[in-house]
Amino acid sequence: MAPSEVLHAALETPIDNPPPYWQAAAEQGLQGVHLAESVGGQGFGILELAVTLAEFGYGAVPGPFVPSAIASALISAHDPDAKVLADLAYGTAIAAYALDSGLTATRHGDALVIRGEVRAVPAAGEASLLVLPVAIDSGEEWVVLRADQLEIEPVKSVDPLRPIAHVRANAVEVADDVVLSNLSVVTRACADFHAAVGRGRRRRAVGGPTPHRNMPRSANSSAGRSVSSKP
Repeated sequence: MAPSEVLHAALETPIDNPPPYWQAAAEQGLQGVHLAESVGGQGFGILELAVTLAEFGYGAVPGPFVPSAIASALISAHDPDAKVLADLAYGTAIAAYALDSGLTATRHGDALVIRGEVRAVPAAGEASLLVLPVAIDSGEEWVVLRADQLEIEPVKSVDPLRPIAHVRANAVEVADDVVLSNLSVVTRACADFHAAVGRGRRRRAVGGPTPHRNMPRSANSSAGRSVSSKP
């Protein structure tokens, strides 16, 4: 559980970037719990990541941990040995993602030219990397873009603990090596995660139990401990 003074401070002033807990969490292996050991991760999977995310949500921990972890899972599904994952696992980089966007791409030779806007992206203002879907003639592709390639406009969030920003791409040209594939399982998991969050919020709104409170103690307690070694 985030200390009350941390939560109160976050409600009054912008959250530090990275947040004060960021490096300590990285030293416990939390940012890389689901990432391959070859990139500094713990070598576990999406289930262990889900438990960690549930703990961060239950503790009302402010900042970009959840979007950064999910963005890294999307990148890892494409290439578990991608070099950028080491920066995410060690906490030296922050990522963000969106499931829906208004981005479109046209192909020019071997490159994609991306235009459009994605609104209200969690942690976009804190991230150095963004994983975003783009619409092209053949359907939808996912791309990894650097923040310095984009126009990012922080906007007021209804939840000060979860900053958001609008993201715009003005004819951003990228090579094929930033296009992700093999994401069907992870994107379904992300959609399920968002649906579960919505159900949890509705339960809390009517005073009902949350799924987290009914989880076994072994799952409830695991994210608070170091996960630097497998059982």
